[in-house]
Amino acid sequence: MGSSVGANVGVSYTGSPAFAATVNYLPEANFYYRFNSEDNFVQKGLLTLKGGAGEWNWTQANTFNYVLGSSEGLYFGGPGGAPSIGGLPTRDRRAQFWYRGGLTANYVTGKWLFRPVCSLYFQDFFTEQHDTTLPQYRGYENYIDRNDINGGFDVGYTVAKNTRVLVGYRYGHQDQGALVNDPYQYDNRYQRALTGLEGTPAKWFKATLLVGADVRTFADTTRPTFDRNPIVPYLDGLLTFLPTAQDTVVVGLKRFMQPAFASCAAYQDSTYELSYKHSFGPKFTLSAGFKAQQGLWSLPVLRNDWIYTPTGVLSYTYNRHLSAELSYLHDFTKSEIPNTAGREYTRNLASLAVRWTL
Repeated sequence: MGSSVGANVGVSYTGSPAFAATVNYLPEANFYYRFNSEDNFVQKGLLTLKGGAGEWNWTQANTFNYVLGSSEGLYFGGPGGAPSIGGLPTRDRRAQFWYRGGLTANYVTGKWLFRPVCSLYFQDFFTEQHDTTLPQYRGYENYIDRNDINGGFDVGYTVAKNTRVLVGYRYGHQDQGALVNDPYQYDNRYQRALTGLEGTPAKWFKATLLVGADVRTFADTTRPTFDRNPIVPYLDGLLTFLPTAQDTVVVGLKRFMQPAFASCAAYQDSTYELSYKHSFGPKFTLSAGFKAQQGLWSLPVLRNDWIYTPTGVLSYTYNRHLSAELSYLHDFTKSEIPNTAGREYTRNLASLAVRWTL
């Protein structure tokens, strides 16, 4: 059991249609009653800059996340080692800093859209690394820094009111940090071809969808038996359905390849989400959802993990200042590789949150 205390402080500025800015600071302290080593303090910052002039508009969004947590990883001695996909909940409590940001500019002329884009993801762990071949560190989970930067463009054409089809291209590079006493690293560059759809084809349906494939070229620092020139699928989509004024259904789809954070390897990270929200009026809202997340490692690593998470949330709004939320989630996992039962786990998390807004 544990408790959390957090805040959200923000300020917005709009000087003109050409420039606006929003800044938010969201500190959160998390306490665990039985395991004080898992206590952590998360400092999250959001910075969004945007503007426009004539046919141009642009957005530059940034997320900063700094965790004051344990500088030691955990020990996992069961068959298969660390939990599915490296134990995401425990990883996120460790000392670290990560940043995600991107710039998007849109130029619209007639039915055509031209959009240059770029994005950056950077993850730096402050945890200690230990040589797991030594008896005293057997089962210890190390964490490895990684980053991803890419840029490219989209071209869109309006095929119906408020609906565009897209083609796009990205060129990117990923780096993986070093792991103690392991000579391999999975740095790579990639070219990504995309096609997709965005807009509101109907008043009850909104879509943002990009599908494609990456042509990857890995450095020669990978394992000799690793395929250094794979072609892997890419998927990023958000589909929103509004069957009634009180109901919202959202489908989230994501699949991409990246270097692993807990081993010298590369894997395909896939997330499929379905959520349903119903409003019972201005006071009560009920939400339910299901998320399936897969980590599929590339050979010669034998690892294929799934994390399944059903959720439920009941929200109550007393007035514009005071609200409350009761939520529950259940994780259950499956390792598709034989003799890895130690990777499978269940997790139950029930929480009650009370929020006061000035």
